[in-house]
Amino acid sequence: MFSKEERKIINTTFWGNVKKALNKIPDAEGKFIQWLNYPLKIKDVFLRLTVDNQRAVISLDIQSSDEGVRALIWEQLEELRKAMESDVTYPAVWDKNAVNNADQNISQIRWELDNVSLYESKDEDKIINFFSTTLKQFDAFYAEFGDVLKNLVN
Repeated sequence: MFSKEERKIINTTFWGNVKKALNKIPDAEGKFIQWLNYPLKIKDVFLRLTVDNQRAVISLDIQSSDEGVRALIWEQLEELRKAMESDVTYPAVWDKNAVNNADQNISQIRWELDNVSLYESKDEDKIINFFSTTLKQFDAFYAEFGDVLKNLVN
């Protein structure tokens, strides 16, 4: 096992490498964006990237405390499911009734790459490739359908 300080160094180095790799990739409109803080521009909806010692995950988290708003966004995403799944090649897990790390009820769509670890340097390229491929594909979907979602709640 790694000490707390070693984990911090590994974590900082890894996310620095991810940011560096992703910053070279333009979005669907040809602009360079902060992929780690993807600009959904929808209140209480976030695109998150996580990695642990078992998997890498990109999740679209709908965290509105207003269940009606959360249900409305979820229903619209279900309407767009075929379009999203045709754009994003990794299979998605759709979880209408998920719970996040803060123990809040959320709805979540996530893409997972299993059998990779933040603590295995040999996995870094696989994880970065998964992130870059999935983010670019999600961005193509969002460039086309994001306004539909934004107009629901904004």
